[in-house]
Amino acid sequence: MKQRRGISLVEVMITLTIGSVVMGVAAMTLGTLFRNERVARDQLSQGVQLARLAEQFRRDVHAATAVAAEGDDENATSQWKLDLPSGGTVTYRAVYRETDGELLRTETTSEQGAVARRDAFALPANTTAAIEVLEHDVQEDRAATLVRLVISPADVDPNIAGRSSPKRPIDIDAVLAKDHRFAVPKSAAEEKSAEETAAAEKDAEKATKKPSDEEDGGRE
Repeated sequence: MKQRRGISLVEVMITLTIGSVVMGVAAMTLGTLFRNERVARDQLSQGVQLARLAEQFRRDVHAATAVAAEGDDENATSQWKLDLPSGGTVTYRAVYRETDGELLRTETTSEQGAVARRDAFALPANTTAAIEVLEHDVQEDRAATLVRLVISPADVDPNIAGRSSPKRPIDIDAVLAKDHRFAVPKSAAEEKSAEETAAAEKDAEKATKKPSDEEDGGRE
């Protein structure tokens, strides 16, 4: 009868060592995959937020007629106001926290400053936002006002900033009052002439209406 050979302690140790190495490599690979997936998701969300912000900011600047900074307060909050031709305003206000921040947009109407709409755009981690007003040469004999929204990386350790934080400033440019570039402003003389013409037309309408009323009364 053939005697069965058992498993030695050395073989068990070798098997456990190989299994531990394989499990460690698998755990590191899964951790790397999950981390990369999280970074990719954050970057995608950040890209969507910036695209929304860029579209809305350009639309507001194109429709506005003037832009002014309203200064900083003790909470390190910056605020800028865009004046609309309708008499309303659009205000952008940057609010910062420990590692992230938001750009708050408030749109008001001309009727007693009633709030018509509010929006919030998340800023990338460890960044600051600022609005700059620049002169931009469109042609040799014509200049336009360029409004630039700058999202800049804050002064933090790159190891702390994280992979989703931008390494360079992000610039969003828009031409002020672009929607009104074909509008020709009326002079004071033209406005006065238009008012006189309207008044003359109203007087003529009254004059033609009065005789017809008298004729109707005489017939009765």
